[in-house]
Amino acid sequence: MASSGKPTACGGATRVLLAYNDAHALHDGKMNENAGRMAAITAELHRSGRWGKCEVLETAASADDVVATLHTAQHLATLRTAFADATGWFCQACTLENAAEALRCDMCTTPRSGDADGSGEAKSEYTIPKGKTDVYLCPRSLEVALRNCALAVEAGRRVMRTGTPAFALVRPPGHHASSEHFGSYCLLNTVAVAAKALLGEGLAKRVLIVDWDVHHGDGTQAAVIGDSTLRDGCCFVSIHRHDAEFWPKSGKVGEGGGGARVVNVPLYGVGFGDSDYYRVFEAVIAPVAKRFNPDLVIVSAGYDCADGDKLGRFSVTAGGFNALTRLALSLTNGAGLLVLEGGYDVDDTSGHGPLVSGVCASIDGLEAGPMELGGLPAGWRAGVRPETEAVVTEVLGALPDQL
Repeated sequence: MASSGKPTACGGATRVLLAYNDAHALHDGKMNENAGRMAAITAELHRSGRWGKCEVLETAASADDVVATLHTAQHLATLRTAFADATGWFCQACTLENAAEALRCDMCTTPRSGDADGSGEAKSEYTIPKGKTDVYLCPRSLEVALRNCALAVEAGRRVMRTGTPAFALVRPPGHHASSEHFGSYCLLNTVAVAAKALLGEGLAKRVLIVDWDVHHGDGTQAAVIGDSTLRDGCCFVSIHRHDAEFWPKSGKVGEGGGGARVVNVPLYGVGFGDSDYYRVFEAVIAPVAKRFNPDLVIVSAGYDCADGDKLGRFSVTAGGFNALTRLALSLTNGAGLLVLEGGYDVDDTSGHGPLVSGVCASIDGLEAGPMELGGLPAGWRAGVRPETEAVVTEVLGALPDQL
């Protein structure tokens, strides 16, 4: 595989680039996707010393021009005006919906943009746009999402110019956002924007997008199919849960068409863990990458497939994420960018533990560098489920001709 340069060494290990949106809390609401996710991650990165070992990127030039070529004018206009056009606002303290003209919550009297949680920091009110149930907006949500895109693009540039692997610690996630629609916590498709920018600038010629979030990356798939730059320069591989009623219900084997390189690996049921993911990597992702020959891998790094995440109900461990990260780097000789997607504390009992452990393990994997399949733990094959083997066989029989 092509390599973009030599990693930066720090004490014998690669110094990871963290692209961090410190304004993420301007987008915060009472849903599973909230600012507490990032607060838990960064607290542990500081406590463990990982933060100090990384190079941190917090500012980047605007990528709005690229965003505007991927997302429609109507999509962006809706994000820009939906909060102002809302008929009410939701209280950060008690979640009651209040009339638009109310200056305090009718239930708990918390002021709009007031100190909703007693932290002493002002919290922005939020609204749920008309016709939506799975996404909220704050006055500056679009600003946050645009900054996410800018940081991811700049992190990708650094990867391609220096070979230093990077992790874009940004929220809200993006892989459910299509060119025309936002929802499922996602506003803009950060990964697709980054891939399109790097291809358009000529820094990357072939980008492999691997999505290991437990939910199918339907927005990214749609972008790869519908956008000519992405269709010509990308291959999209998604490993996801695919029960009949599990959101977003897309991601069947063979979806795609139109000349796009789309490979879906749908896993039916719950409990899939490290060995199943290793097997998919060995039998599907590695051979696909060999044929596609990418010079960059971008991972939609969702951690709702982690052991202990009660929404995803999969069983990938911290050690599994570490190994998967290193395997992903091996596809491009170390040129890799991870972009945070999902991972949730759905009942306020885990303290975001599975998400935090997964992110930390991936950062450790980026620092350790590429690893071939032979570096996996001995005996891992014994844990591969028959259902996984059946899906692998189905996927291999339906690979797109364009690879």
